[in-house]
Amino acid sequence: MARSQVILCLQGGGALTAYQAGVIRALQEAELLPTVVVGVSTGALNGAVLAGHKRNDPDGALAAFWHELGRPRIPFMPDLGAALGAYGNPAMYLPRGNWLDLGRWNALYDTSPLARTLDKHVDFQRLADPELRPRLLLTATNLDTGAGEVFDSAVQALTVEHVLAASALPPTFPPVQAADADGTPHQYWDGSLAGPPPLEAALERVDADDVALAVVVDLFPRRGGVPRHMGEVGGRVLELVAADRNDGAARRLADRAVFVRPREPESAANAADFGRDAIRRRRDAGYRDARDALAARGG
Repeated sequence: MARSQVILCLQGGGALTAYQAGVIRALQEAELLPTVVVGVSTGALNGAVLAGHKRNDPDGALAAFWHELGRPRIPFMPDLGAALGAYGNPAMYLPRGNWLDLGRWNALYDTSPLARTLDKHVDFQRLADPELRPRLLLTATNLDTGAGEVFDSAVQALTVEHVLAASALPPTFPPVQAADADGTPHQYWDGSLAGPPPLEAALERVDADDVALAVVVDLFPRRGGVPRHMGEVGGRVLELVAADRNDGAARRLADRAVFVRPREPESAANAADFGRDAIRRRRDAGYRDARDALAARGG
């Protein structure tokens, strides 16, 4: 029997995950669009747009989504993108302003702009269809239990709250209330904290013998390094939280698992750099690196 499943695993990395849009473009050109997409953290945003886009063109849908997240280039100050990201992104997150209530804050930013942006680019009626193709899996951390969970479009209607919950990385973004598969509401944080590795989550639901190809996008190849100052601490934490942990599941697939890694990995300190030039550069790099990875395996 011919293997029919193509799995795509999208992990987090803030603005760096524009790279994933380029990978998806390469898969589309190779006629290898996934049947199962697993998203966590910012990868959940790309996964939602890919699975629920409002046009018959995944690449175009992701390009439009990232164009909206992108910020114009600042003349004569091209290197300020990451620093200015700390002051917010009108299409994604804004600093909280209720300073008199600081003692009860549970996050640094308000993500209601991201909810509105997702509504513009994602057809959530499609994500509520149990026959959705590609099937969308989003991992999240249930704060009521401390355990990782998987939101699965095949067994529950996915909403904007599920996407926000899967990408709610503390202390940047607040926890989000969403319903589990039984319809019970819980508070959730990002799946990077306690959720299963994306490929493992997929193989718990798809027969490994039916997988023709699994593509894992790994933005943060493992490396050592002790932060030298506070400016490096946040980036290093993000690298460790978002680091790929799919090796065990990949061994079950042998040469049917392909890892796409940046030829020139960026520091996670640039995760808040939503400059349009930087986004374009990352998309182009993802496209190039995915084509090279597919060619290397003869696909």
